[in-house]
Amino acid sequence: MATAIQSVDGGHLTTKDQGGGARRVAAWAPYVIALVFALSALRGVRHTDIIDADANRHAMNGVFIYDLVRTGHLRHLIAYGKEYYAHFPVLSLPYHPPVFPAIESLFFAAFGVNLLAARLAVAVAVGVCAVLLYRLIQVTLVSQVLAACVTVTMLSLWSAQESARDVMLEFPALAFTLAALYCLRDIDRTYPLGRAMCFAAFAAAAVWTKQPAVFLGAVPVIWAVLNRRWRLLLGRSIWISSLALGAAVVVLISLSAPFNYTGVNKAVSPTAMHSILVHAVPQYAVKIVAGVQGLPAILACCAIASYAWAVYKRGWQKLGLSFYFAWILSLSTVLLFLKVVDERYLFSLYPAVIAVMYVLLFRGCAYLWGEARAWYVPAAFAAVWLVVGLLSPVIFLRGPGEVAALLAQRTPARILYIGRTFAPFSFALRSLDPRMDVVVIPAGKLPPSTFEPKALEEFCRRFGINWIVVEQAQGMYPARLRWTAYLKNPPAESTELVRSIPLESDQELRRGNLYVYRFTAPSAHPDGVLALPVPKIGGDIEVMP
Repeated sequence: MATAIQSVDGGHLTTKDQGGGARRVAAWAPYVIALVFALSALRGVRHTDIIDADANRHAMNGVFIYDLVRTGHLRHLIAYGKEYYAHFPVLSLPYHPPVFPAIESLFFAAFGVNLLAARLAVAVAVGVCAVLLYRLIQVTLVSQVLAACVTVTMLSLWSAQESARDVMLEFPALAFTLAALYCLRDIDRTYPLGRAMCFAAFAAAAVWTKQPAVFLGAVPVIWAVLNRRWRLLLGRSIWISSLALGAAVVVLISLSAPFNYTGVNKAVSPTAMHSILVHAVPQYAVKIVAGVQGLPAILACCAIASYAWAVYKRGWQKLGLSFYFAWILSLSTVLLFLKVVDERYLFSLYPAVIAVMYVLLFRGCAYLWGEARAWYVPAAFAAVWLVVGLLSPVIFLRGPGEVAALLAQRTPARILYIGRTFAPFSFALRSLDPRMDVVVIPAGKLPPSTFEPKALEEFCRRFGINWIVVEQAQGMYPARLRWTAYLKNPPAESTELVRSIPLESDQELRRGNLYVYRFTAPSAHPDGVLALPVPKIGGDIEVMP
């Protein structure tokens, strides 16, 4: 290592420079880390469709904004959105906020509507997170070694690798979160209004990317309380920036108002302590315990045990971690008041927890082997994490894109898709059909009675269905699935099997086949209006004949 941790000064970890060469190496470290993990985020992009259902929604949200601008429908946003949803009912705006889709649309404009463009947007966010996290740790803990260790460990987590290799919001939201927190880096010494407004702007962008980032508004307040900096609470910077962030949140809420406040109605009542104690706390506890098994558990045990031994021998030492404790406490409080318990919401918590663990580990190692060699164990942990992260298996899903390539040549058409891979199919089909000459109808939005053979035949004839795609995978037969009747008994007299396409995945339960049927007797003049229910907005979207 070019720089070694040497001493503890005022609660911070300090480093001793070993010369100009070491400075140059350290200066390039965050960018090298960023490049490595950004490239890792693109692994397998040519050999998979979009995988996660939410990832498809995020991608289609970006395509929608791109098409909205491309076709000049900005003045008729809601009407165009309903028409678009009627063709590809996988949009999730405004349930998922619009900042990342807007950024993503720029990548689609530059590189075309395809998976590579969407994944590239996420990969750039991964690189930005690497640089910002490194700089944040470096300035708050005054240690380039710990900055590298924390950054490498964070980006090597399995959950981080999984999010980086699909079109997910975790890294885009974390990039804005880290940018906002970086504005607070020396809040213990100065917090000018200009920097406070930058904090508010980045925090607002984070909230407009993923709503739980609203926790950022409480970080400076909680930090001031933990450190008894009452003057900061009375200063104009914290009040003006808080009002600016609050205004951004109010605007986001107002945008969701016409859609049943979807996306911003996740919080439980502040008085619902019973729900928090019985619902949120136990479920998050289970998820945390499951998530720290293996290497995370070893790191946590070594960190806590070594620091406890140091305290036992030397007495309590100042950690200088109030910034990270404010971060952890703010986000934890917000998560407890959300109706939905989701381990993805913990993602923005990981950097702070990892930083705390590494500081505890260094303090314990400094007592055991001296401060000059205290960085050996943290560096070894980071190296192991790096190897594990970069060698983690690539997740993939193949099949829906091949079906889309087959049917994109047979437009205009109406397609009934019976299966869980409807969303990956929709994105792949849109990437091949910019004219939107298709209407895709997901089986999940139709009543179960639709899939009785005679009822399905009448449905397809009435609404002009040309193609039926049926997914048959190992995990497809629970009674709750609405299309079970069709899977067991397809109406051979009105359908013709055109092709069977393998459904391949790294997950065994998603493997199987996709069967493409041609409906032989669609109506040339379909009638009636098909209402697709959208529970999150409290209404229906109509598919016109």
